[in-house]
Amino acid sequence: MSVTIDGLNNPAVADYFSRNPHRLAAARAMLDLLSIPLPDWAARDISGRAAATRNAMTAYRADNPETLAEATARKTGKPTSLAKQLFG
Repeated sequence: MSVTIDGLNNPAVADYFSRNPHRLAAARAMLDLLSIPLPDWAARDISGRAAATRNAMTAYRADNPETLAEATARKTGKPTSLAKQLFG
């Protein structure tokens, strides 16, 4: 028996399942049980505290592109990591 999964990448199918969180969860469960790889629209994104942290760090990096280690190395003239000190 073979299963064709080309229809899962249809925008109408993605819209139908992604509009309702219960349908989306059921579609994920069904695909997982059948060992069918999830299409992009069904992939999980991080949520909760991890998502808030990611978004905060993204905003911080946009305002402060230089890391603390880079700033310290620039100010002191010395590399901050042991690997950089040993291997240049």
